[in-house]
Amino acid sequence: IKKQLTYHMSRHTFATMFLERGGGLDVLQDLLGHSEISTTMIYAHLSDQRKLKQKKATFDNIIPVESS
Repeated sequence: IKKQLTYHMSRHTFATMFLERGGGLDVLQDLLGHSEISTTMIYAHLSDQRKLKQKKATFDNIIPVESS
């Protein structure tokens, strides 16, 4: 990887991984120092999108859908 790691990138990665591994939004809000839960919810939305994409890819391989 030739991209330089920044503080913001590492913070974003931490937040996303924390939620994907089952961490709570309230705990993440505290860890990141957000005063508003709406700021922390951005990470939850990204995490949910990734989970949905992974579930779809997994189930599409298990239950093939016939195209018409």
